Amino acid sequence: MPGNPWPHDMTITVEDGPTFLVDLLFVRSVWELNPAGVPPLAREPDPGTSTRPWRPGVEDLERLWLIDWQRAWTEFEADRSVRIPDAVVLRQIADSSDEELWDAFSARRPSELWYSAGMDRDAANRWRMSLADDHRRPLAETPEWQALPALIHAWQQGVDTIIQLPYSGHHVERLNRTHLLVSQETRHNQDLYTDALAGV
Repeated sequence: MPGNPWPHDMTITVEDGPTFLVDLLFVRSVWELNPAGVPPLAREPDPGTSTRPWRPGVEDLERLWLIDWQRAWTEFEADRSVRIPDAVVLRQIADSSDEELWDAFSARRPSELWYSAGMDRDAANRWRMSLADDHRRPLAETPEWQALPALIHAWQQGVDTIIQLPYSGHHVERLNRTHLLVSQETRHNQDLYTDALAGV
């Protein structure tokens, strides 16, 4: 397309509210957990009928929450090489039950603990939907087009995925060579987003 400033080989993925991460942020808020090192939310969700269980205790829940939080981030590890299974692995897959396969290939999924008791799934779904961007907007009005020169710079530095979470205020974090984490406020503020992309 003549005059199109978007490099023809540039592909950018925007993850606006990955489900597992948002579910964990919902639980953290509605169960009033305060695990260390995770930024506050821009807007706390409506808990609906969610209620923190009596057991395990708060400290144990916070410890378990952080374990699942770190595990969920492995979805965005930089190594994307495809490994073809050898005969031994194929035999193990063939001999595994559906439950065993689920456990093996859903390691990034949060523990069933968060879903089984005390979480109003309808309220969580409503909050998740409220965080989603309007994908019907014209292309020229999207944050990536409005910050295109800085986005091109970030892509040239290896970034191909932007992860947006509903953190409070300005937040930017280079997770690895290919992934950049930003708050919703940062991505939707042209100046902040431009600075975030230009700084990688």
